[in-house]
Amino acid sequence: MPYYVLREKNAVNSFKRNNISGGVAALKIYIIICLFSNHNEDGDYCASLTYEQLSKLASISRALVRKGLLLLSELKLIDAKGKKKIRYYISGVYRSGKVLTPAPFNSSMGFWAKLPAIGLIDESGRIPAFEAMTNRSYLELNSLRVFVYLLYIRSNGDLCISVSLAKMKNKLGLPVVDILSAIGFLQSTGLLYKVDFFGNSAKRYDSTASLNFFTCGWQHLEWKPEY
Repeated sequence: MPYYVLREKNAVNSFKRNNISGGVAALKIYIIICLFSNHNEDGDYCASLTYEQLSKLASISRALVRKGLLLLSELKLIDAKGKKKIRYYISGVYRSGKVLTPAPFNSSMGFWAKLPAIGLIDESGRIPAFEAMTNRSYLELNSLRVFVYLLYIRSNGDLCISVSLAKMKNKLGLPVVDILSAIGFLQSTGLLYKVDFFGNSAKRYDSTASLNFFTCGWQHLEWKPEY
């Protein structure tokens, strides 16, 4: 998953309360496109998915598929090309010295993060966590934002993500109580496997201390050979 536009361009904070269903749909679709993308003949990553496939995988209506894709295009997170067979190209950035130029994502560019595909998709090809959502809740929107944020800040080589509530509040623009609610929701859906807490409330907890987050499929984020 390329994270430059999400992080440096602050796109992850562009999903607002006045368009909850569109934001939930867009984040679900973005994750799905990243999961199902393969590189084309030019090495650019894209996915060919129909509305029916996106609707089924994201557990959203076709109307929400349309709404989510439109929002992703407006935020320049994807670029849809083709008519009969549409390919969704993931937006990335090409670096030349200190100059960064928007371009279709290619893994050689850098600025990418790993998605826990094994933890997200079950053996039947479904995404249970997405099926558990109503697609109308502000809590769900915040939870998906938190989930994507945690994925793109994970340090390469680490199985868990260490970050403080204070930093999450600053980067996501959410109150600590909303972040804690999102964390609880992510745990209930299985998107977060475990969180190392040292307190059980925002009042008791030191928001400047780091928490350790383990996402679904955390064991497979860093593959290491066995000898």
